[in-house]
Order: sequence, then structure tokens, then C-alpha cells
Amino acid sequence: MSHFAEMPVSRWSLGLVVRAGVVALIAVGVGGALGYAVSHQRSPSSPSRVVRPQPAGDAERALLAPLAVGSTVAGFEVRAIEAVRDGALTLTCAHGEATLQIQIRLRSAEAPAVAGRYGVFFSLGGGGGGGGAGASTEADGQRLARAVAEILSQHLELPVPPGLTQRHPGRE
Repeated sequence: MSHFAEMPVSRWSLGLVVRAGVVALIAVGVGGALGYAVSHQRSPSSPSRVVRPQPAGDAERALLAPLAVGSTVAGFEVRAIEAVRDGALTLTCAHGEATLQIQIRLRSAEAPAVAGRYGVFFSLGGGGGGGGAGASTEADGQRLARAVAEILSQHLELPVPPGLTQRHPGRE
């Protein structure tokens, strides 16, 4: 027989062990709940927090007339015209699966197309995936930017839409 079995067990020691066990279980439970809550928070990019672009107002529409959503320019359908946001008036244009975004800003040296005080920039969108048959090309962007600049040149007498700024490479 073991000599430990003959030793009396203090109730105080047993009570401390039970208390420590209960505290540890509570700590693990609270930690687990907090960990779950933090890891399941909605991210800033979740759809419920995405800022929806505002449609173009009167000043933007006048500058682009006769262009409107649904019209065609340089073989591309205008799918959206957004109000000035982050310093740019943005058009989304598509030809089949190929999409392009046009940004109109105040003129700067690196603008691919210009009309008076305006610079017209483009960014290639999706479609077909990376240069496939449905993807937009640099030539498409250049052609569309020049066509939009031609439309802008017909309205140079109009005031600049509020909020329009120059493009700042490196910060965008």
C-alpha cells in the first residue's frame, strides 16, 4: 500500500484546487467567446458597408451631353455615370464583356486625352480575364478617352463640376 494513501487530505487544499479549476474554466469560456466575436466581425469591405456611388448630377450630365447611361461612344455602351467622387467624374463603359472606366479630372500632363481644362484618363476593366478575347485593350482605352475628350470640348464654357481635382500619381 502506498504511503500517500495514509496521509490526510486537507479540505482547504481540495477547495483551492476546485476554485482554481472553476476560474480556469470561466477564463477559457470568456476567452473563447471573445475570440469568436473578434474573428467573426464584419470586415470593412463587407457589402453592407460599401459606399454606393451617387449618380451624376446636373453639372456632370451637362458636361457630358449628349452622353447618357445607355448611349454609345467609340463602340462602348455607357453603363454608369457617377457624380464627382474623390476628385473624379467616372464613367463605366462596356463592349460585350470588355469594360473600361473613364475618369475625367482637371487637366494634368499625364492625361491620355485632354479637352481644355479637363484630362481624360482610363483604366482597363474586366472581361474575358487578362488580355483574353473579351478584355479591354490599351488601344480601346485610348480611343474611348479621345472620344470622351471630344464630347467635353463641346462644353468648355460650362463651369467645372464641384469637387473635380487633378490626378496625383502615386497617391491613387
